[in-house]
Amino acid sequence: MKKKIIILIIITVFILTAFLVPYLIFINKAPVLIVSDEGFISYYGVKRIKKEALKISLNLFRPVKTVSVANDAGSDLAALAVSEISAQPYCALFPLRFAGAAKYYREKNPQIPVVILEGRYPENANPSSFSLGNNTSGYFIYKNDVESDFYKAAGAALIIDKGQNGKIAVFIEPGILTQARTAFLQGLKDFKELFNIEIGPESLFFSDYSSFYERNDISCAVVTTIGIEFVDRRTVNIPIILFSWIEPLYAPDNAVIIIDDSPLAQVKKAVSMVEAGEEKGKIPSKFQFIKMKNFDKETLRKLTKTW
Repeated sequence: MKKKIIILIIITVFILTAFLVPYLIFINKAPVLIVSDEGFISYYGVKRIKKEALKISLNLFRPVKTVSVANDAGSDLAALAVSEISAQPYCALFPLRFAGAAKYYREKNPQIPVVILEGRYPENANPSSFSLGNNTSGYFIYKNDVESDFYKAAGAALIIDKGQNGKIAVFIEPGILTQARTAFLQGLKDFKELFNIEIGPESLFFSDYSSFYERNDISCAVVTTIGIEFVDRRTVNIPIILFSWIEPLYAPDNAVIIIDDSPLAQVKKAVSMVEAGEEKGKIPSKFQFIKMKNFDKETLRKLTKTW
């Protein structure tokens, strides 16, 4: 009996050690910090942020923490908020609107890698220079991968069209129109070949919502901030692929895919690029089904293949 108790104690200690040691290592690692304003947090959803941060933390095996600052916080206060969360973070990520805070923070903490997430800007544009000055060396500056996002969105729109050979309305910000349009058309071409679709839908591109007019032959719409009025005003149940940070639960009823192009969606890739020493680069957005019941298994399988 005594021998069994000893064996049980040894097993228990072994199990506890197996779980406790990795946990202690994890919580003592320097965290990754990402600055978020209150507007983003309320729009993205507090629970969703916590869930995504935990998921990324486990994937990186390093704590990921959001730094909440007021929408109108000055650069010095935003930088101070980062320092208060951790004096020695692994790296600190700042969305472009906080580039001034990133500069202030880096001047005070030159040993900490500082990342600026520029969003969807033209390939050759360098918007960070407006806040950092012409010399942006030493910063890690990453953009959303416009080509990858619109290439994959084209494949998804093609499948959603379901052979109707209708029109796909694509709303794109003016600054990236040429870049995104080229990628979208290439995506249509490549995925038509992949899925043996002979004709396929035609694309209509808009960089200004006022140039769009009502029509009844649209089989799918790809919507960025430019086309948000299309979502708000139309009552026809046209499937929408939506570039948005919105909590999927609150997305429009006809939104079938959310493309999460938020800074939070970029954290995992950004950290790996910092570790690789890549000072500039592009990060694809995350595609997510939100109305899976609208698709049969074969359609879902094809949609998944597009990204």
